[in-house]
Amino acid sequence: MARVRIFGEYRHNIDAKKRLALPSKIRDCMSETMILVSSLFAPCIALYPMEEWEKFEERLDGLSQTDGVEARREIYSKMAEVQCDAQGRILIPQNLCEIAGLERNVVIAGAGAYAEIWDAGRWDEDHRIDKKPIILEKLDKANF
Repeated sequence: MARVRIFGEYRHNIDAKKRLALPSKIRDCMSETMILVSSLFAPCIALYPMEEWEKFEERLDGLSQTDGVEARREIYSKMAEVQCDAQGRILIPQNLCEIAGLERNVVIAGAGAYAEIWDAGRWDEDHRIDKKPIILEKLDKANF
């Protein structure tokens, strides 16, 4: 099976019914059913193709009951299965919009095996600072 590579930055709007049109380049990397989940790493929502979500879920299920109970509770309680409608839109549940602060203007950013959906203002603020030195340091520590 080919490796999923989701990349690029796309600016879109969420409509009043909380529907978001996915760019065709993102849709092409997704499966019919996708997973929306509150990110543990940033104030955004992660959008996974089902195949990639299942890989993540296998790792999550591999945690011991003691180590994984809070992680599973946090992740599964802030998660939804979605599908594109005929216009290529997904419906983002209200609770996930609130968690990520999504109102109207959003950025959909590729993150390799998944995409992230950010409030455009938060994205711009978070990416205002040049993070390349920090990233290079982390890659160096990992002997990349």
